[in-house]
Amino acid sequence: MSPKWWSMPWDPNVAARSEASAFDETIRLMNQFTYHHLVVQLHLPYLLQPSSAAQNYEHNKLAAAVSSRAIITQFVAFRQPASRYASYTSSSIDSLVKSCNTSN
Repeated sequence: MSPKWWSMPWDPNVAARSEASAFDETIRLMNQFTYHHLVVQLHLPYLLQPSSAAQNYEHNKLAAAVSSRAIITQFVAFRQPASRYASYTSSSIDSLVKSCNTSN
């Protein structure tokens, strides 16, 4: 994917051109959100390894931290009152965040 695909629009009016473009942007951002969620789920067990472990898990720890920050950034952006994304994504993001909080 190109760097433009991964960019997070900060202007809530980026997708204000039409409902179709707002929906397309929302799908793109939800795909990013899902990707980062999967990265966190994959690398989280290594984050909890003791620092004295035989293997070095620094890559896993960094990947989990970067994706966690991306999830928080997107969650906050979706929750802005002026965001057009909120109408499409609130229930999807809420259910994903809820599943993260209740997973063992």
